[in-house]
Amino acid sequence: ISSRLSALWGAFSQPQIYKPCVFIFLLNATPSTGASWFFFYTDTLKFSSTFLGTIGLVGSVCTLIGVYVFDAALKKVSFRPIFLWSTLISTVLGLTQLMLVFRTNVALGIPDWIFCLGES
Repeated sequence: ISSRLSALWGAFSQPQIYKPCVFIFLLNATPSTGASWFFFYTDTLKFSSTFLGTIGLVGSVCTLIGVYVFDAALKKVSFRPIFLWSTLISTVLGLTQLMLVFRTNVALGIPDWIFCLGES
């Protein structure tokens, strides 16, 4: 068993392995806004439970499309540019939640329900 633990440690101590693991750990260790968004969607925006399910469905379909795009076009691209650009794009798109909270989408003429579907 000690040889297996040694081999596991040898694999994990490589920068290509531990750096993404640390990033994913830190990303998942940050506080989540799930419950807050639920109350914002239901109390402030008055979304029904059916529409909340629709938002989840649209998010899942977009995830499947992302998997297809990755498989079709990005699987031969090196990890570093994909990691960089996906982090940058994800950060910018994550900031759109502030637009929803401050009601900027309404000022721009975008209804809440369309904005939330696009945001997911």
